[in-house]
Amino acid sequence: MTSGHRVSLVFNLFLRSGEDRFHEAPDYADLAAPVAECLADWRDGGATDKLVWLLEHEYSEDGLSFHTLKNTDAAVARVLGEAADRADCELYAAVLRIEEYGIPEIELHYGDWGWGPEADLSTTMEEVHDHWEALDGWAARDGSRPSFGQIRLKDHELLPRGGLDDAEADDHRLEDSTGNEGPTLELFYRYAALVAWPREKTVDILAGADIDRAVAWAAGVCAPGAARDGTARRLLARLTELWPVGEDDRREQDRAAMLRLLRATGERDVAVEFLHRVVMDGYDGSEDEALASLLAALGPDEAGSFLPQFVEEHLPRRPPTAISVLALVGASREATANPAWRDVLSTVVVQAVSSLGAALEAASRTRVREKAGWRSHPRSDPAPLLDPDARPPADATMDHEAVRNLFALAWRLDLGDQAVAAARAIGDHPQAVTPGRTLPAALSEMHEEGGPADEPAYRVLWRQAADFLLGRSSEPPAEPSDWTIAADIPCDCRHCAELRAFCEDPVARVGRFKLRKDLRKHLHRTIDRHRLDLRHVTEREGRPYTLVCTKNRESFQRRLKEYREDVRCVELLLECAPESEGRGVGVGRVERLARAVARARAST
Repeated sequence: MTSGHRVSLVFNLFLRSGEDRFHEAPDYADLAAPVAECLADWRDGGATDKLVWLLEHEYSEDGLSFHTLKNTDAAVARVLGEAADRADCELYAAVLRIEEYGIPEIELHYGDWGWGPEADLSTTMEEVHDHWEALDGWAARDGSRPSFGQIRLKDHELLPRGGLDDAEADDHRLEDSTGNEGPTLELFYRYAALVAWPREKTVDILAGADIDRAVAWAAGVCAPGAARDGTARRLLARLTELWPVGEDDRREQDRAAMLRLLRATGERDVAVEFLHRVVMDGYDGSEDEALASLLAALGPDEAGSFLPQFVEEHLPRRPPTAISVLALVGASREATANPAWRDVLSTVVVQAVSSLGAALEAASRTRVREKAGWRSHPRSDPAPLLDPDARPPADATMDHEAVRNLFALAWRLDLGDQAVAAARAIGDHPQAVTPGRTLPAALSEMHEEGGPADEPAYRVLWRQAADFLLGRSSEPPAEPSDWTIAADIPCDCRHCAELRAFCEDPVARVGRFKLRKDLRKHLHRTIDRHRLDLRHVTEREGRPYTLVCTKNRESFQRRLKEYREDVRCVELLLECAPESEGRGVGVGRVERLARAVARARAST
């Protein structure tokens, strides 16, 4: 335009959900019957798990639904929907996502010197290294959004054949050469599709993609009020059969959800199979409450066939959680009042106590190995290595709840001798059950819950904790009188000898070591490995640089913090002391603990 005015009208066209369409797709209802026959033949042939039909139009993930399909897509969905109902198949809409990773084509340029090194990277793939296809963004025919997650597309499932031959990527990520690596290209494709599969294969398809999502789907099918025609039994039995165990179990699994579903449906035979096949193999403690609840519902006979093997298999590996299951099962009044339940629980508690020593011995060995590793990599260990209370290894040690649960259950079942044996096993393995932290906390909780404070086992535990704390913290730690640092450095090189001499000097606070890089690094590691009270920095002036070491009081501060925590635990022991400990001749433990608390208060 060279003169005048131009008016532009800008607008968007969209279809509101629920509104009538302006144009309906053609009606091909007469094709439903022959298509249903084809689906039935495919269903019975079992060549593929599912069929995926590419739609012609593009849809956003939020906008993809059976109601918003356009033109031919709507007609195809209508025919397939009716045919799927006749052939006993499911039909969903979904988003097909495809990703490819590989090497891009390189376009060389011809210049004054011929074909030169300068080149442009193309967004066309020359060589594909990895290819991935999956369906998600599910939409059901009733308008709901099933949470099936990602389901992989398998070979020969995509229709129409050749539907992706001329596909163009919706997006790409192009990376130029870096270092020794050449250029890389990632291509991303996105399509809408209709997905059909035999209704009876739904659980297999979902379980093959994600076992937890399959359980969630089954919970909806087996919900209260659903048909009781054996569907729940078949579904749950199939889930149990499909559940990945052993080497196939590579991901976290929500076994608790399946246990709750089995309890809700009351499918006893399937529940027993699931316990022995899945839980026995993959138990990790996350399912304790659901497991105990199901065992209580199954009754003492089934619990009696499961728990002994469970204790044998898992108590040596995870004493706290295995004991937690026993405590949860035995927590009800019926469990300790019913003779059959008492027999089962008594048997497994005796078994647990007999294997406790070996379990704690294994935990102690793990603790020793971890300590050795911490000294080699001290940066990963912020806790002090002064005593067994510093840092217990995960799962292997018994926390205060496990100790409380074990002894509460033993006393409830009148297993006093077994409780004493367990207390002695605990005392023999302070690395696994820390006497300065775990035992005071457990004894305090037992006392608050009205536990038998004068039971022999209780007294054994209490004395173990009292003797340990009195041996370590009956007196406040003395503040260092000089700047000497204990340095047990086994290395006999000249530089470590100089470092050792500096540490043993009671007056010197700063040491300077002018060394090349590898020798400075050697001293770094020596200081860190042996947790010496030295702050070290590199002074980057002159050549070689200087490692400057400054003494500090970190060990004393750690010991002081530990002492204050010990005093708090001593106060707990005084509050829950057995009555018999306050009587007797001479200065008993109670009075010595009280004196330790008085000294602590006086020192502050």
